[in-house]
Amino acid sequence: MSAITRELQDNSGNKVYPVTKAAAVYMPNGVDTVARILGDQIDQNTTIEFSNDTITMTLASGSTVVVVFGENKITETTTDENGVQVQVKVTTFNEDGSITITINGEEEEEE
Repeated sequence: MSAITRELQDNSGNKVYPVTKAAAVYMPNGVDTVARILGDQIDQNTTIEFSNDTITMTLASGSTVVVVFGENKITETTTDENGVQVQVKVTTFNEDGSITITINGEEEEEE
């Protein structure tokens, strides 16, 4: 279902913007909220762990981002604090020199 953005007007024709909270505004994935994303960007409590081919970042919200380096691709998996998978981004380095990026199985762009 696509969202529709409309301007509201009061009885005098003035533009009226509804009051809301960042915790009540969801991102297009339907899981993350603006408040959680902003909190993770602002908070400095991110922990980062490295292994041979994996980087694991644990954000302040409890969400994790795991980056795995494969032979011709990089896979980035994001899960929320409850372990629910939010996004999988795969960057593939093709034999012809192009790059293909897919997010949740849908191709985003080719370079």
